[in-house]
Amino acid sequence: MPNKQYINTPSISLTLDSVKYKKIENKRQKKPISVKPVVQDFYKLIEIGEREIEIQFTRSVVFQPKAIMSADLVLSIVFGLDRDSREEVNDESILEEVKERAEELLVAAASNASSVISSLTNVSFIYPLVTPPFYTKDNDQIS
Repeated sequence: MPNKQYINTPSISLTLDSVKYKKIENKRQKKPISVKPVVQDFYKLIEIGEREIEIQFTRSVVFQPKAIMSADLVLSIVFGLDRDSREEVNDESILEEVKERAEELLVAAASNASSVISSLTNVSFIYPLVTPPFYTKDNDQIS
């Protein structure tokens, strides 16, 4: 963890950028098949400005084997930067802080993504699919 944190977590703005939901048509099976939902989270650093940082968060949901549905949600998160320390720090230090604090920084986006996916699947499923309300760092993918 860096000695000083530059990203101001109380100063957050969250926006839903896009939702892609696709029902997958499957041929009738003679016997039931077992399917498993696979959740993958990705984040991308969009911009480091003088007073704020923007991160794009994507949650993808598919089933294995390919069945039922797939969904992709993209959210933008903007955090304020500590204004007093901006002159002291370079962009690499902020990128390192994002990597080290990803779970904490992305929890609001992941929680909202979980809620949207639950709402979408509640329309088509008997029970809604509830994805983790936290960043799934097991699939850590930064682009």
